[in-house]
Amino acid sequence: MGWQAVQSPGAAPATHIPASAMPSRPRPTSTPRPVPVAPDLAGHHVDEARRLVEALGLRLDVTEWRYDERVPALRVIAQDTPAGRQMFPGDVVAVTVSRGSARVTMPAVAGRSCDEAQVTLAQRGLAAAVTWVWHDQVPSQEVLKQSPAAGTSLMRGDRVHLTVSSGQTVRLHANLANQIQLTDADLPTGIPTGTVGATPVPRFTPGETIPLTLWWRAQTNINKDYVASVQVLDGGGQMVVQQDNPPGQRSTTLWLAGDVVRDAYHLRLPAAAPPGRYRILVSLYQAGVLQRLPVLDAQGHVVGDSVLVTKVLLVAP
Repeated sequence: MGWQAVQSPGAAPATHIPASAMPSRPRPTSTPRPVPVAPDLAGHHVDEARRLVEALGLRLDVTEWRYDERVPALRVIAQDTPAGRQMFPGDVVAVTVSRGSARVTMPAVAGRSCDEAQVTLAQRGLAAAVTWVWHDQVPSQEVLKQSPAAGTSLMRGDRVHLTVSSGQTVRLHANLANQIQLTDADLPTGIPTGTVGATPVPRFTPGETIPLTLWWRAQTNINKDYVASVQVLDGGGQMVVQQDNPPGQRSTTLWLAGDVVRDAYHLRLPAAAPPGRYRILVSLYQAGVLQRLPVLDAQGHVVGDSVLVTKVLLVAP
């Protein structure tokens, strides 16, 4: 008995439809993103240039600040990436920005305080070298003279010179063998110099006593016994007064690093001392050893191994 395949009367015969005959669906399309282009930043303020660049999805980098006589301060002088060049989002546009003119005018600072003068100079890009001088009439910290004169045209970074009153204190900052520093010397005088503008010299009369106070500072713990020698020499180098004492009447073996010691002297001038210029010298030596400690740095106030405190003028009474 044979078998015969019978098709269900409700089933439709399968038909193969080619893919090419299938209806096609439209594929989604994306809108192309605009390609950022480096903007022209020359002459723009650096803040404005940053906003322009960041609005395009780029970044601004100030790679150089330069003085320029024509481009105002904070304006873009040039850019490393040429304007119009296509870039990728996040790329960097490097620029050079102006610091403004390199030339400045020297301000008038004479008569002002040293701190105020230095701030004024710094605001113009100038640095100050300060020389402190003894003065019996102008208060401490007041600028006596300036160089160059006010109104002089200078370059930013130039160094100018200020002469500043230290009052009746002589600033020394003398380093003796990296052990002890002679920082200052107070030298009041009863005879006014009579001049305000010029650098004065302390004046005394023969037979008068010079009141001198030295200020010492230990740079380290001192384990040796030192003696201070204070001398007054005439114009020919002859000694007319000398006093040798432990500084501050206290053994230096007790000094610890950072100690400040006040050391007062009363130097009586001979009544027969002739008028003229005299020098006050100070030195330190170890007790029992007649060898002075070397003066390593006294800012020009040094004679051999002695500190030149100041010159004084003896005048006829």
